Amino acid sequence: FLSRCNHFMRHYTIVFIFFTFYLAGSSHLFASFELIGLQTRHQGMGGTVAAHSMDAGTLLGNPAGLAQIASFQASVDYANLYGMRELNAAFFTTAIPTRFGTVGIGNSGFGNKLYREQTFAAGYAGSFGQSVWWGMAARYNYFSIEEYGSAGQVAIDAGLVARLTGRLHLGMLIRNINRAYIGQARDPLPHFLATGISYQPIPSLLLAMDVQKEVRSPVSIHAGAEFSLLKRLFLRAGFMTRPDHITFGCAFQFSRFIAGYAALLHHELGLTNQFSLSFAALPKHRQSRPISQVRTESIAVKQPVKVHINTATVEQLQQLKGVGPTLARRIVQYRRANGPFRSPDDLKRVKGIGNQLISRNKNRIVID
Repeated sequence: FLSRCNHFMRHYTIVFIFFTFYLAGSSHLFASFELIGLQTRHQGMGGTVAAHSMDAGTLLGNPAGLAQIASFQASVDYANLYGMRELNAAFFTTAIPTRFGTVGIGNSGFGNKLYREQTFAAGYAGSFGQSVWWGMAARYNYFSIEEYGSAGQVAIDAGLVARLTGRLHLGMLIRNINRAYIGQARDPLPHFLATGISYQPIPSLLLAMDVQKEVRSPVSIHAGAEFSLLKRLFLRAGFMTRPDHITFGCAFQFSRFIAGYAALLHHELGLTNQFSLSFAALPKHRQSRPISQVRTESIAVKQPVKVHINTATVEQLQQLKGVGPTLARRIVQYRRANGPFRSPDDLKRVKGIGNQLISRNKNRIVID
């Protein structure tokens, strides 16, 4: 009898601790499958996901953001919740641009062998013109409880991002649009709507705010900011309600890698630490261009226009001689990742741009 008691206590102590903390703060903590893998950038900015994204982690946030990615990206994240050894989460996401759109693949896991949640995700995103991006993702949510069994179900997410002006974006997200249930008890998976805006008043500062509503919970407000320093260092801060957290973080870019950190501070349970390492490949440069583009360039020689490279859209950047859609997207992506260009020569840091292209456009390029 004593042997069986010792076995029971040893085997279920971790579960007991977990649910004690869960019940103590159930009105302020995450529910099952809500920790599906927000990257450090989103977490550091108050958990905002609706309207800003330029990384692979957007697959598990707003999948529409995948359409804005111009090159292969991959990201690995690890999080430890509230300093408890048993409460760990890990995420892996990739974004693969193709000529027909961007494909995203990801995986997130939370817990241990006693209680574990696993999410496998695949998404696809495209665009309508140069100002509207859409995306959808399918997530297979699987959980298992030792000696009690396991269950899984597929949930569908859909998102939209629209550029209202050069500096203002609007985003919308519906998670679990098919209202999926899981397990024999048919427990509903998290189903919520989010809408938000992102605004870039200056090239080095990004502001974001979301309003999120889970169908069974009150409205939650998320807000955050990101400031880029010296084009390599990014500082982030924000807050969220329900669950109540203050967030902050930072990231440093070296070569094609970005190392990130985010922290979520709960007023009762303490600190959650999250770390990430991301990689972004250089986009492939298209050597050939459509005849219509060459023709447009010849007309532009007679009627030159000024292009403000720190605020110009992808479409506007194509007014530069020798810049097509792919190269224009690279310029926008580099600008968002590294901050504004300080001189025309800074464009040479974008692959595919050399002295000759800058010389041909010396009367067109304007630095804001």
